[in-house]
Amino acid sequence: MRKINPYKWLIIISCLLLFLISTQRSNATVIAENIESKAADPVKTIDFNLKREGNKFSLENLKIENTFTEFKSVTISIPKGVQLSMAVPTGWTTSSDLTDTLISYQLKKNNKPADIQKVLEKLSLVITNEKEATGNVSISVDPDDISAWIDPNDPYRKKHYYKFVPIPLSWLDSYNAAKTERYKGLQGYLATITSEEEHDYIFDTIASAPGMLGGTRMSHKNGLKINDEAVLSNQLSNFDTTTDSWYWASGPEAGKIFFTGKHYATGSRPLTVYSGWAKNEPNNFGEASEYVVQFAKNGQKWWNDVDNDRIDTIFNQGYYVEFSQYGKQEEKEGENEHIVALPQRVSVAYIDQETNLPLLSKKESISDTFSLGSPFNTSAFREDIEGYLRIDPTETGSYTGTPQTITYYYTKHQLSFHIQQVILNSNEHLTIPSKGYAEIRNVDAIEPKDVSSIFEKAKVYGRSLTEDGNNYLTSTLTRNLAGKYYQIEGMIPSYYHSLGYVITDQDIPHNQEKRMEGFPTIDSNLKREYWITFYLEPITDSPKPYSQNYQEQNLGEVQ
Repeated sequence: MRKINPYKWLIIISCLLLFLISTQRSNATVIAENIESKAADPVKTIDFNLKREGNKFSLENLKIENTFTEFKSVTISIPKGVQLSMAVPTGWTTSSDLTDTLISYQLKKNNKPADIQKVLEKLSLVITNEKEATGNVSISVDPDDISAWIDPNDPYRKKHYYKFVPIPLSWLDSYNAAKTERYKGLQGYLATITSEEEHDYIFDTIASAPGMLGGTRMSHKNGLKINDEAVLSNQLSNFDTTTDSWYWASGPEAGKIFFTGKHYATGSRPLTVYSGWAKNEPNNFGEASEYVVQFAKNGQKWWNDVDNDRIDTIFNQGYYVEFSQYGKQEEKEGENEHIVALPQRVSVAYIDQETNLPLLSKKESISDTFSLGSPFNTSAFREDIEGYLRIDPTETGSYTGTPQTITYYYTKHQLSFHIQQVILNSNEHLTIPSKGYAEIRNVDAIEPKDVSSIFEKAKVYGRSLTEDGNNYLTSTLTRNLAGKYYQIEGMIPSYYHSLGYVITDQDIPHNQEKRMEGFPTIDSNLKREYWITFYLEPITDSPKPYSQNYQEQNLGEVQ
């Protein structure tokens, strides 16, 4: 048997290993790309579009995915100018004001995806104020029991979200756990209650069990208050529990004092600050003393003071988390939320381009039924206005969340007169005018004998020739709607008389053989451009000296 060089074996094995590594890397890359693609395009729990029909909006193309087998809350946020109208099924409860812009439902029954779909398909948003019926509609369907609230006294109308986490922990551990919660891009914190309205709302919506709030009177060993830190030590020995002032330790109200004193009998509440203690609380009961706030004991909404480690079914079955926009945080679209703008009307305006004033009443809406993103075309709303030239805009587009006005601009018709005069049978003894003159009059009748009003006059020039040609001077006038007709009369210099005129509405050669007597009158509703030749002839070959009223500076021009 022939022996193979061991170095060749080494080369062959190395090539095989390189091939296998390359293949594995390629497969890993494909898998990673697939994972990344799926992560970048997650399935939305809820999706819909909005449609306007007359005086209300409704959901269309609504789809709720079976992401979860059931949901515990539905939150609907709407603009100020609309009001929610919806048949609420058994098992859906709310403490929201249905005339407000944020409505939160807690779901105990009829909470499967198909159930919620049936309810929301019949939802409508009735327009109460057309000008304010603009902005976004958002609907969240959550597997957690989330309640949403807006403080009626908050000028900024910021949203607050609340949830109860049924995991009993010490107060310090509850504080840290709340900070790890996230909802719509907002970081959670142990809930704070700063008004009777907020107190009632939280209790009525999600307070199903006793738990911890974000109030305390303990401080750091250096005397500083807990101030919304991202993480606290969970060792009680690192804190001073002997201080007197009760304050909120977390959230935008961090540091705000709501009660001073360990005991209700000797303590006091600052003026204008809300405090929701139960009767005869705080009482600092027991040898260890009590220095954190507990909520919803025995199914009652009032607060009670307890110690950090109090964990039992009566006082502590979990903790309450709040989410709100403060600091540099900004609320974002949630994982189980869809946001759509209310589709806005398309109107049509008719504007004089020169004055920027309306020529016709504005059409406030071209349709009573339309959806966000659906196409429109305003060509059916074109209007012709007598005496004006219409400038058509882009007439097609799509309905958006912003009102759109399609504007047709109009300019007054321009009338162009190309004028020349031809001197026939000229003689060397009579100066030939270098220019011709005409007067254009806006009148009320086409026959000169019937004219009763002259609304406007204009003096214009024309070139002077000695034979038929094409050497006009052009004058352009803005059409005056006061009179429908225009007379164009050539001015006759001394020692000349008129032989008539030729007028055409096209630029074609004029011939004296086709001349007509008198002067032309045109109907301004017909054509916009005219070519006019006036024919003149001398009436003498021996004019009197200076009888043509020459000026030295303008010798050769007829004045």
